[in-house]
Amino acid sequence: MDGKLILFLSVISGSLASHFRGGTISWQPTGFENQVKFSFKLGWYYGTGPGCNPNNIGNLTTGGTYDYWRCTSGCGGTPNMNDINYVCTGASIEDLWEQGERDFIYNFTGVGPFTVSYSGCCWIYLNYGSSSSWNIETTVYLASRSDINRPNSSPITAGQPMYIVRYGTRVVLTIPMVDSDGDTIRCRWATGNECVSVCNSLPLATLDSDTCTITFNATHALNGMYAVALSIEDFPKTNILIGSKLYTPNDPISIVPLQFLINTVNLDASSGAPPVFVNDTPPAGSALEVKLPQTISISFYAYSNQTISRIDLTSPAGMTYSDLQRDFSRQDVSFITTSWTPTEEQIGSHILCATAVDSMGSTSNYHCLSIRVSEVSPCDSSPCPNNMTCVRDGANYTCQCMAGFTGLNCENDINECAGDPCENDGTCNDIINGYYCTCVNGFTGLSCETDIDECASSPCLNGGFCTDELNGFNCTCPAGTSGTLCEININECASSPCENGGHCRDWINSFTCACVNGFTGTLCETEINECASFPCKNGGTCRDLVNGFMCTCPHGLSGPSCEIGIWCSSYPCQNGGTCVDISNGFTCICPAGMSGTLCETNINECASFPCQNGGTCRDFVNGFTCSCPPGTSGPLCEISNDWCSSYPCQNGGTCTNFLNGFTCTCPTGTSGQLCEINYDECASKPCQNNGTCSDLINGFQCWCPVGFGGVICDVTIDRDVCSTDPCSAMYSCKPDQLSYSCEPSAAMYALIASAVASSAGIAAFVAFRLLRPSYKVVDHSWLSSYTDVRKPDSQPKQVFTLQNNKPSFA
Repeated sequence: MDGKLILFLSVISGSLASHFRGGTISWQPTGFENQVKFSFKLGWYYGTGPGCNPNNIGNLTTGGTYDYWRCTSGCGGTPNMNDINYVCTGASIEDLWEQGERDFIYNFTGVGPFTVSYSGCCWIYLNYGSSSSWNIETTVYLASRSDINRPNSSPITAGQPMYIVRYGTRVVLTIPMVDSDGDTIRCRWATGNECVSVCNSLPLATLDSDTCTITFNATHALNGMYAVALSIEDFPKTNILIGSKLYTPNDPISIVPLQFLINTVNLDASSGAPPVFVNDTPPAGSALEVKLPQTISISFYAYSNQTISRIDLTSPAGMTYSDLQRDFSRQDVSFITTSWTPTEEQIGSHILCATAVDSMGSTSNYHCLSIRVSEVSPCDSSPCPNNMTCVRDGANYTCQCMAGFTGLNCENDINECAGDPCENDGTCNDIINGYYCTCVNGFTGLSCETDIDECASSPCLNGGFCTDELNGFNCTCPAGTSGTLCEININECASSPCENGGHCRDWINSFTCACVNGFTGTLCETEINECASFPCKNGGTCRDLVNGFMCTCPHGLSGPSCEIGIWCSSYPCQNGGTCVDISNGFTCICPAGMSGTLCETNINECASFPCQNGGTCRDFVNGFTCSCPPGTSGPLCEISNDWCSSYPCQNGGTCTNFLNGFTCTCPTGTSGQLCEINYDECASKPCQNNGTCSDLINGFQCWCPVGFGGVICDVTIDRDVCSTDPCSAMYSCKPDQLSYSCEPSAAMYALIASAVASSAGIAAFVAFRLLRPSYKVVDHSWLSSYTDVRKPDSQPKQVFTLQNNKPSFA
């Protein structure tokens, strides 16, 4: 918990270790350092507590000297804080309980948290749960709250030691709760160490946490005894900081206990309704206030169709009350009157509760009030006037005067005009905590210290210069203006300065003349010479007029500017020519393609023979067209068709392009338009000795049988050309017409296979290949006497002959 100490205040039970009837404890800081005032209530079996009885109500009883409230966490040990002796506040001989209340002060060494508790053994015998032990505890944390700038105060609650309820009925019991800080208060069933052996000891009961209302059916056991343990918590209404820890509206700030007994007894159902509190009793939940050293008196009036036998109270310490009395103004109504003069130690909130019991043992609802005890302050009489703040100082007070007031009770208004703060003859007016000045004309400012600049609004017109003066100004007017504000413009047109009918327009210190047509100049004094631009054409003579001119035209011309001639009126120009009158005649401007005096001649554009490749030219006006022969195109027939681009000539024929076609020049041995015909030179069977003839272009080739050679197979060849064994080892000789060839033998292939199988064999194989003889023996000397029968373009596959009777092959 924020790394701070936790204090549990506990009481170790001694002689009062049995017959416990419950209790509660609450606390609030005194405002002096870490000092806290605790208020506790304890209940016991009648005669076993500190000694409360009906005869000593309001007196301190001291039979519990050996039991103590203790700090069980956060105090560096478990010191005794205070004994459990109390002021007797109630006792019931009939129901066998007593109850008392007492306050005590304790000074902590820090802000905590601390835990304060009183624990021991034992409860009275219970019909449900264990009666072995109890623990009444609360937690104290004195760090300042961020919302009220002081430490928190715990909630306050109260209850009777034992509630008597009728067996077999539905019971609704509301527990009072009060919080002096205005926090949200809720209650819950106590858990764990808060209740020790009496947790959840009232079976099948429900709890409304917001109102702390317990509801149950009293059907558990006749004359049953049950313990109830509640925890009352306060919650901030908004997020706040306490110390450095954030508390949200869902985080409890402090916890106080309330424990008591419920006894389900057998009451005669014929007795009627239970008692009720009636008029002249303050309504349940009322909040009353008493100021020290006043005494408060409160009466409780109860009605029953049976006789009211007693009214039991749970009251603050020191409260006394009368014997039960009859209200003779109302039948069956009885009352008691309480009297309480709280002490200074009891400043704060307290709870007073009453229960009426009739002669049949029926009890009323628990009727509770809250009482706020405060001091009578010297400030209550509002001694400080004018809404000043009164600050109490014990039995005295001081007034915190607002600005502008002084005196013991702030009764004197300070005169801020005493120092004559207004300047320049201003009048001072005193007000609360200040003054204001009424300034004479021409001055402004809080103290009339500022001379008003009357020129700031630019009052001078027409460019006048403003000079500021005391409560006024003066305008120096430019030439052409006058008046206080230079608002008058002197009329320079009054003397009619514009001549020749010109219109005068007045300006500031000037004028302008708008001249009528034909005049110019500043005053319209100059007539404009319209002949200066020589408007008369064709030699006409110009005469100047006002705002105009007149032309005297030579013979044959007319018009305002002599621009119209009489020669062109007959439209003499032909073929669209334009006629222009000139002095004593006309001239024709001919369109393109025409010429002549009257544009009567069409120029012949074909005279330059523009059409190419035999194209025919056709003349038009200012143009021509070409009619192109076949094979040409273009505007001038300048484009010829390329007939040879598709290579139409065959067998090596040469293509020659013409305008309208092409011709093929055929090589020897071919003919036809495209050289597509090849002459067959084998037709005459030139090959002898059964040689086979192959036709070539312009030639033939003979393929001779074995034993013959020559161009036409007419030469006999020696067939035993291999008799001399011309081939090297492992090669076999094979005759081939005029020669022979050497081919590898079977032995050579075997050698190659074994040699490739080893690296040494590879070297041997390479050496063998390098040393072997030539594949063929060829003698080319015979070519020198060979005459080919073919044409130069023939490509025979093989040419052969005999030379010196030796067969050669190439």
